Amino acid sequence: MPVGDNRLHQMDSPFPLIAYELPKVVVEQSVRACRLFNTMLDLIFYDVPQLAASFSGKDAATKAEGEKLPSRIVDFDALSDPEGSLLLIDATTAPYVHRFENVEIFLRSPHPETCEVGVATITGVDSSALGSAAFAWDISTASFSVS
Repeated sequence: MPVGDNRLHQMDSPFPLIAYELPKVVVEQSVRACRLFNTMLDLIFYDVPQLAASFSGKDAATKAEGEKLPSRIVDFDALSDPEGSLLLIDATTAPYVHRFENVEIFLRSPHPETCEVGVATITGVDSSALGSAAFAWDISTASFSVS
């Protein structure tokens, strides 16, 4: 066995575990079903329709000015974003949503909004980015109306 290779080889294993492995197709379809169910729960627990309506209204205003549409990055469902993201949501400043894959990228961001975060929200376990975005959008619009 080469140095650093401490994994058992199939022939070295006293118990062939391959008999217990599910086919890849079954696993992928099961995971997709769970993610779809998760996204549906987000539709129930968070105000996703309001998020969609807000972006639709902001799209119309932005489109008239010939700028990039804010909804261009709104693909937050668990099917397309299974691992989640760090989202910076600001209902008052276009593009309204900044999406970061991890904290390090967020901290190195050139956007001035990343230094001016006033409120952080964390959604429940298994919430997709869609639910997190809808929740943060509600907080951002509420914070704006109170200020």
